[in-house]
Amino acid sequence: MGVKIVSVYPNNIAKGIPSVPSTMVLIDDETGQVIALLDGTYLTQVRTGAVAGAATDLLARQDSKVFTIFGGGGRGESQVDAVLALFVISNRFMSVILMKPVVKRLRPTLL
Repeated sequence: MGVKIVSVYPNNIAKGIPSVPSTMVLIDDETGQVIALLDGTYLTQVRTGAVAGAATDLLARQDSKVFTIFGGGGRGESQVDAVLALFVISNRFMSVILMKPVVKRLRPTLL
């Protein structure tokens, strides 16, 4: 059994750390003892990227050359990674309204 604990700390953005941190707690079904603590923020990021990649693979035209993503948080980073692993995107450009640390990290990948 497991539970995901999620909180929102908007001021974390200025500190360069996730504003929606989470932790996964896995519990043994028979004993009720905690058997694992997992970084829920990372797991959510990886899962969201994988889902975006799978959906893009199934729904996008195979000759797609343009990719647009809205949002540059940690989940956005994993979505970019997933799509670029599947498609050769020739039109890479970036339009950014608010420069977040993750957007700065993605800039070399997208340009």
